[in-house]
Amino acid sequence: MVRFSAAARALVVSGVLALGATHPGAAQNQSAQSWHFNNYRARWCVYFLVDSATADKELSNNYRPRVARDFPGLSPAILRLIHDEPAYASWIPAQFCASHFDRARVDDQQVGDSAETLHDSQLLATWLIGATPVSDTTITRASYFIVALRSDNWRLIRQAELWALRSDRAEAEVGKVPERTEDLFQVRIGRTVVRWEGHLAGDSAWAAPAIEESWFTDSARNSRIRAQVDFRPDSAQSVAGTLRIEGKDNLAKSLRASPIRMVGPMMWGGEGKIDFTK
Repeated sequence: MVRFSAAARALVVSGVLALGATHPGAAQNQSAQSWHFNNYRARWCVYFLVDSATADKELSNNYRPRVARDFPGLSPAILRLIHDEPAYASWIPAQFCASHFDRARVDDQQVGDSAETLHDSQLLATWLIGATPVSDTTITRASYFIVALRSDNWRLIRQAELWALRSDRAEAEVGKVPERTEDLFQVRIGRTVVRWEGHLAGDSAWAAPAIEESWFTDSARNSRIRAQVDFRPDSAQSVAGTLRIEGKDNLAKSLRASPIRMVGPMMWGGEGKIDFTK
């Protein structure tokens, strides 16, 4: 269990991802890899909606948006919104997640060092939009297109590139809000800064449910990459705080244009696995 203040435990991870290969030739020839994560230090996600025009700009022609009315496992807040305002039922669920983790392993290769504290942990930031491949009508679990995959660990970025998965650098800041007791989590991704200031809320944590999702994207060589996501965090808890968005690129615009931006619940501990196939 991680504490990000004297009175509160830290946030944890909803979706974590790392990529690996032993050398370029092996990475290019592999059709599957398993990525394992131990001891999520923190994960915080912003759940929001994008309109069809925004989704069309971000998705390749091989994918179609999956609208909120047909999307499984939506948060109660988004379900309440589309019930009260049916016009938003045709918008598309999206999420931005910042995952801070201790250790990462790709198959049998260690690609992330052990972290002593949340401040020393490694970051994986993902921007996902609800979608399915045009040719696949059998998907029943929550499914997303990977719009952006970023990390502050150059080894993860390099391994992603070796596997023809587009990636780039992100920057994270964790700590305390100056002259206040609130905790600070901030990620800079491209020209967007997503900043959350707050604390754990409610009486106590609860056992976190498993997170089972499908992620898709096209590789740099235009082949489809599919990820079966299976995260098993230990605990979760509601949060209270303030979300701030800075920047002018597509992520910042999409977050500001959404009729809802929900952070949480927060989860921590446990393990995760992502099985990638081409």
